[in-house]
Amino acid sequence: TPVYPATWIAQGWDHEAGPFPPSSGGFQLESRSDNRLRFSRNDGFYQVGRPRLAGVVCTAPVESIPRTTDLVTNGVDLMIDVPLLDVAQLREDPGILLAGGPTNRLCMLVVNLRSQVLSDSRMRRLLSGVIDREELVRSATAGEALPAAALIPGEHWAGLNVDREVADANDVRDQLAALGNPPGVDLRLIANEADASLANASVVLQEQLAWAGIALSLDFLDDAAMETGLAGDAWDLTIRYSPYWDDPHELVRPLLTSDGPANVGGFRNQRLDYLVGLANRARGNENRGRLYRAIEEIVVNEVPVIPLFFPNYYDAMGARMQNYPYFPPISVSAMNQATMIRSEPFERP
Repeated sequence: TPVYPATWIAQGWDHEAGPFPPSSGGFQLESRSDNRLRFSRNDGFYQVGRPRLAGVVCTAPVESIPRTTDLVTNGVDLMIDVPLLDVAQLREDPGILLAGGPTNRLCMLVVNLRSQVLSDSRMRRLLSGVIDREELVRSATAGEALPAAALIPGEHWAGLNVDREVADANDVRDQLAALGNPPGVDLRLIANEADASLANASVVLQEQLAWAGIALSLDFLDDAAMETGLAGDAWDLTIRYSPYWDDPHELVRPLLTSDGPANVGGFRNQRLDYLVGLANRARGNENRGRLYRAIEEIVVNEVPVIPLFFPNYYDAMGARMQNYPYFPPISVSAMNQATMIRSEPFERP
């Protein structure tokens, strides 16, 4: 999101330099149309000699298959956020380079605690235990993710190492019956239709839960319908990604606190609210890590969300583009360093 001086917003800027406000980044907007943005190099960029490209033309996103085809056929030079199911194919193409790797972005199920079936934390723990995350990663992401047992990757200073064994389906059926939910319990999952990876994961989850006697119905909705659906109570689960984050507070505060904007399931826990504030104010990773692990232990026990996996992230580019480093989780800083090999001049035979 651009940041502009308040005086520009109130009084405007020098329009003689162009119709768009000046930029402090490596590139500045030159023109726009319905499906294309054209940026030119910002000669006033604070890093001398950067960016190295004269400009960038951005085309609007389309379906994943045409995007990948455009890259392979040299229709575009760079594709941002490659669909994970296409990564293996692109790796085998000698004319394509990939930049990326593991991230802290979390794919998860958010539980509607207002749901009659899932209001009991024992039922939520059963649901989490029956999910085979290793198989989910293989089927839904072609292995381009790490199974997630907790909110934060275990190797992070705030991470909690949780051992999760997939529960036996027959045992789950017996425990469902003991909780008053005989096999055949119905749950409804809603997901955004725009993200194919979430649809893939949902279908795999549907199959896994079926073996344990849980019938999961899937509804893929557009943005407006998702917003309306989440505001009501006619859903049990929703699958979504967390944002990328630099500090655990950016993940935990909106997702889990009582007034968190991403807490769509209605989770309320006073101790967790207190710990989140304490962890944000504490100093030193050792002290903060201990508090965040206490928060994650509450999540493991109460199960307001069910972690699934941490997907990898990749940008893909043709061989002409070089010096494109990976800035996790995602940063356009790579474009400030990227260079391109000039095309060979065309000669008539």
